[in-house]
Amino acid sequence: LLAYPEALYETEHLANANKRKKEYEDFLATNIFENPDDVNNIRKLKEFGCFRSNSVLTTENFLSSREAEASILSYSTFLNNHQLVLKVVEDFGDPSQKLKYTPQLESGEFTAVPCIFEPKHVDSGNKPFFTSANFNYSTDGWTLNGEKSSVLISPEHKNSTMFLVVASIEIVDHIGDIKDGVGAFLVDGSLPGVTITGVDKTVGYDEKVFNQVTVSFKDVVLDKCKLKHLIVIR
Repeated sequence: LLAYPEALYETEHLANANKRKKEYEDFLATNIFENPDDVNNIRKLKEFGCFRSNSVLTTENFLSSREAEASILSYSTFLNNHQLVLKVVEDFGDPSQKLKYTPQLESGEFTAVPCIFEPKHVDSGNKPFFTSANFNYSTDGWTLNGEKSSVLISPEHKNSTMFLVVASIEIVDHIGDIKDGVGAFLVDGSLPGVTITGVDKTVGYDEKVFNQVTVSFKDVVLDKCKLKHLIVIR
């Protein structure tokens, strides 16, 4: 009971959770799924609060709501992707990143999507990704180049999309040697050099609101937006 005091209010908690779940299911059924091609659906999801993070007392409720979202694959994937990136920022961002990005992501001002898959393979060397980020010591920032494919976004809202881009980087290890590594970067979709270069041909995302696309990053100048704890040295 000391570790989990909410157990004292289990009945009340479950009642509130079920009420919230019913409200969420009704909202999706009447406002989203009746017309999944409506471009205003992103705004409706934002107004209902679908993008905010799950508090401790509502986690069970939201997890049980995934069945309702799964009625349409694109919406369930889109919302799950957003929650994934938001969780990454909350768990691995530094204090300044959390202060800057968490309110924007929770309000839906920015919707978030992970960028992992690529249309090209790495030709040589030990670099794990074709997409790479190079650190500029004079500006104390990063420059990102490359392409990511199978990125599920609403193209109409590209400029309000936050991309979580996984890229190859070079790291100086504890003895001064340069090693190939992997870093994760938060990239504002409105930055110069971020463009949608093509719609990927996939099965399962038929709604006009969403597309799986290839996103190009050409000389995109970033500040200290790398998630410091998400670094892998190879």
